[in-house]
Amino acid sequence: MLQILRNNYNIYKCYFLQKIFLSTLLLTVFSSSLSAHEGCNLLSSEKANRIKVLMPENPEDRLMLIGALEIDHYYTENGYLITEVSESNAKKLKSLPFK
Repeated sequence: MLQILRNNYNIYKCYFLQKIFLSTLLLTVFSSSLSAHEGCNLLSSEKANRIKVLMPENPEDRLMLIGALEIDHYYTENGYLITEVSESNAKKLKSLPFK
């Protein structure tokens, strides 16, 4: 009788581990497919706005501007920072002390 209980326990343990593995695999595939495109937010899609801001002279102010707008790619031209930001970050720019 004890041997039968051990066999049933091993079968249950194996079945349980298979379910955990499949669930983890499906969750990983699903989450990676949702984040496949950088900046793609399926819950709320915002329009991107191209902005041109006078680049501050002070390095700390530059970092504050880049951090506040949550940007990682930009270029400068004639002393201006040019990039694309979401609508919410474009609105945030209006409250910052930059031109």
